[in-house]
Amino acid sequence: MAKFNLNMPDDLLKGAAAAVSPENMQRAIDSATPILERSMQKEVQGAVRHSGGSDLVKSIRANKAKKAKNGAYIATVYPHGKSKAPRYPNGSRKDRIPPVSNAMKAAILNYGKRGQPARPWLTKAVNNVRTQVEEQLEKAFEEKLDDNG
Repeated sequence: MAKFNLNMPDDLLKGAAAAVSPENMQRAIDSATPILERSMQKEVQGAVRHSGGSDLVKSIRANKAKKAKNGAYIATVYPHGKSKAPRYPNGSRKDRIPPVSNAMKAAILNYGKRGQPARPWLTKAVNNVRTQVEEQLEKAFEEKLDDNG
């Protein structure tokens, strides 16, 4: 749904390449993803037009970092699963609409559709915490470098 690229400072990367193991790289990324997860939950809650909790908000979770085929470590934060209940738009059981994936609901909320204006929340969620995520990654790498040092 969204791409979140981080550009780490060169001096930090040079030191990290020598001292940080793949396990430590995963730990550093996993320590930063909850920041993005909370931001996404907050922003999507603000975009939802009904009061109370939403299964969409609760479905946004971070996955653990994994090594991709290209060697990069990637962690994803996105809405998991489907909505809990079918909808009955006209109050008739005959017009039942099956549960929809939470990722689709999030995309429609963010980009809109015919008859429903966009309520962009995703870019705002990412931009609000970009520096916090970068600082958390830097802090995690520096802690490991100090431990190794």
